[in-house]
Amino acid sequence: MKLIWKDPVLKCLLEDDYKWDWTSVGLHANKKANASIFSKSNGIWVCDDLLLIAEELSTEMGYPFKMSRKVKNGDSIKIGQKIATLQGSAKGILTLERPVLNLAGFACGVATQTKSIVKKIHSKKLKKYPRLTPTRKTPPGLRQLALESVILAGAVPHRISLSSGVLIKENHLVAYGSIKNAIRTIKSKCPHGLKIEIEVKNFKELEEAIREKADFVMLDNFAPKDVYRAVEMIKQKATHEIGVEVSGGITLENVLDYTQEGVDVISIGALTHTVKNHDFSLLFKNQKK
Repeated sequence: MKLIWKDPVLKCLLEDDYKWDWTSVGLHANKKANASIFSKSNGIWVCDDLLLIAEELSTEMGYPFKMSRKVKNGDSIKIGQKIATLQGSAKGILTLERPVLNLAGFACGVATQTKSIVKKIHSKKLKKYPRLTPTRKTPPGLRQLALESVILAGAVPHRISLSSGVLIKENHLVAYGSIKNAIRTIKSKCPHGLKIEIEVKNFKELEEAIREKADFVMLDNFAPKDVYRAVEMIKQKATHEIGVEVSGGITLENVLDYTQEGVDVISIGALTHTVKNHDFSLLFKNQKK
């Protein structure tokens, strides 16, 4: 999945206006350096392809260096652990240092948070575990990178884009006028393979979604006891299979309350929009004269 990483790295380079790096202007392209990337936090590593892209771009820019990775995707990493070593153009390493560390910090932060919630969900004994998903609340330009990080940490995407599914939300209902009109109109126009999911805020809306044969319902900001009641209501009244998603205000601290039989999906926007960056540093090794 290297292509997911290339565009964000290039955007970071453009932001840095690297061609006019006055600090490194005195370094000849052939000036060599040895450097290492270290972890300054505990977490999960998910950035193999980022390092490969950085190595390829260094060659394209005319300041090539080689990397030797010490970890692989999915590995747990600890404070002080060496992640990779770099050998080659000092100018190339300095140019790509900040883009690599910034993107790695974000991606590993997403993965670390996601992994902790996945583990919490699976700590409860259920016949079938809910899938954990993020939402489209992702930093501009970093959605694919964020989703890749989520997947490598054991969760799954929700909608990658507006074209990958139907999710009727509160404002759609205002625009369409009713649940009935929204579902029937969209079903008449969208591809037959797309599932119709609708966000409901109370039991009256849930009952109408069941009656109009929605494929999925999102229980928005339902209390855990009301989630249980909603699942039972669907069992009793639905004449077809309806998936159940819970969303709104779910955190690591309360996710077990929502991890219930009959819940198919738990979506948490904070997986990608409220992320504690994983801290990394890159240090040059002093060269002997």
